[in-house]
Amino acid sequence: MVHPALRPELARRIAWEAVAVHDKFPGRFRLTLAADGTFAWAGAVPVEGRDFPVRVAYPAAYPALPPDLETGLALPANCPHVLGRHDGRTRLCWLAPDARRARRRWDPGRHTAATALRAAQRWGLAFLVWQALAAWPVPDAWES
Repeated sequence: MVHPALRPELARRIAWEAVAVHDKFPGRFRLTLAADGTFAWAGAVPVEGRDFPVRVAYPAAYPALPPDLETGLALPANCPHVLGRHDGRTRLCWLAPDARRARRRWDPGRHTAATALRAAQRWGLAFLVWQALAAWPVPDAWES
């Protein structure tokens, strides 16, 4: 059964993306429905032998707008590449809308929720390096 608030084109897109999510991260994610009627993939990506809990939330205008990448992990207050904190979740910076290189910008024709989950793995790895060295190991998204 399709959720009454789910646009038919979004339902098709989520079904198509489910294949990519399950192929890249078998058994690690489930599609959830929030109280506000938005859908999200919830689970954990593997990062250096650890599970990094993430949530990829579909905004109302998806796929025109990229999904939000969030974690429920308690991150230090001074953690870089954090866009905000709300309801026990931290929104992570994973895209650069004004970047010169196309791979750093959201492209709804090429990217899926699985793209955001792979970005979560890179973010989690960068976070571990930052914890160890006190320096973020990749260029700032706005410089790329």
